[in-house]
Amino acid sequence: HQQSSSSSSSSKSSRVSNGSISTAEQKDPAQQLTRNGGRGSLLNQNHSTSTNFLWSQTATSLVLNFEVPAWTRAKQVKVVVVPDNNGADGAVVPSLQVHHFVCLSVQGPTPLEFKRALAHPIEEVEEVEDLDWELFDFCDKRRVQVSLQKKPFAKGVTLWWKKAFSDQNAGEEIDVTSISDRKQPASSGREGKTATFQDNWLKAQEMFKKKVAEREIMEIDC
Repeated sequence: HQQSSSSSSSSKSSRVSNGSISTAEQKDPAQQLTRNGGRGSLLNQNHSTSTNFLWSQTATSLVLNFEVPAWTRAKQVKVVVVPDNNGADGAVVPSLQVHHFVCLSVQGPTPLEFKRALAHPIEEVEEVEDLDWELFDFCDKRRVQVSLQKKPFAKGVTLWWKKAFSDQNAGEEIDVTSISDRKQPASSGREGKTATFQDNWLKAQEMFKKKVAEREIMEIDC
């Protein structure tokens, strides 16, 4: 496996997509990788160090972008997305309540490994080979980028995420009302109704999680 070196121009980046090499023109890579999204940091499970990440979103998709060591090669990277189908008491969780974990590991001199739960449900990735990820360089950093599809929760309603992972702190959350790709409020007030519906749905989701977590396990003598 051979990888081309990154261009000195910030408008180009060398990419390895599931092992194949291509060159992509990027007019403004930094903004592209955080469009409608933001940034944060992840704690490496192997060491007491953190890794920076960027994320972006559209109405239907989510893209995660992780900074990895400069020596990283595609064959050293493993990316897996797995669902958490069980609640706190072992009960099966409804499909719209199922959250997924993103697991990334990089083997090498200073291994990188983490597992984090996404903030909201996504579409299932049936096979490991079907997961869309790529390794590339830009702005003198090597990155692993993972592309996912959001799971729709209501017809005609768009859920804009305020954070990529469920345990991100408030300082890393974005203001979804300022997202550039959101539709401008219509005279009929439809956008406002959609936003209200989304807020109410998120509140109901949090209440459901709390009730499941607080549910007591009953023991029955047979």
